[in-house]
Amino acid sequence: MPQSTALDPQAIRTQHGVTLVSAAQEGHSRNRLPAGTYGFTGAPGEPDGGLYSKQIFLTFEVHKLKDSSIHLLGYVTPQEAEMFNNGMQTVDLNFYPAPHQAADTLIVLPWSRVRRALPVSRIDGNFMPATIAPRP
Repeated sequence: MPQSTALDPQAIRTQHGVTLVSAAQEGHSRNRLPAGTYGFTGAPGEPDGGLYSKQIFLTFEVHKLKDSSIHLLGYVTPQEAEMFNNGMQTVDLNFYPAPHQAADTLIVLPWSRVRRALPVSRIDGNFMPATIAPRP
């Protein structure tokens, strides 16, 4: 999927064919939710972190597609986005839940490419440091 600041989360939700986590499903981990669901979490690097229907300040959007693959929506710098989209090399990046300073480019990060995700910083924009593998 092309990555661009012209994209918006609603357009990506439509493209992914996901619906918001229901009240009965809130707090369940992404692994326990049905395919075709999305929600928000403060712990994007934790597979057991719960997803919720309300996006509170600086939470990450997580999509579980129909094929059960996991994708995170977030913002990176244009340089990081270029390396990520190129997919030819391993990339270390700071992945933000909302635009923050130079990190203003929206990307959709397939969890399958995440090689290492550190806990969210909780400071300086709430970013998740991550190492992203090249495209398969």
